[in-house]
Amino acid sequence: MRITVTLLRENGFRVKTRARELTGQLVIEECRIREGMVRLAAEIKEPGASLGEGGRTLAVLFDPEIRCWHGATFKLNGWEIIDWKGDGRQLVIQEWACRVDGF
Repeated sequence: MRITVTLLRENGFRVKTRARELTGQLVIEECRIREGMVRLAAEIKEPGASLGEGGRTLAVLFDPEIRCWHGATFKLNGWEIIDWKGDGRQLVIQEWACRVDGF
């Protein structure tokens, strides 16, 4: 499904301006995090990429949960992995405001 996503958090903190938007294909599937660990993930793939071709991933949200749905818009909550100020990888909360394109 083709959607436009507004990222509502940066480094786990809610942002006041919602300027960062991504548009692409929403794919929800199991994703390998590391050896022996698999989690459900929502991925935004580059626009135009078909599911079989494995286009470039623009954003990943692990353990996605739909929080509200209204018409062609919905909100997904979950967590993401970031590189935190040179201290290594961290897990932080992320929220996506999603709009289904062409609905």
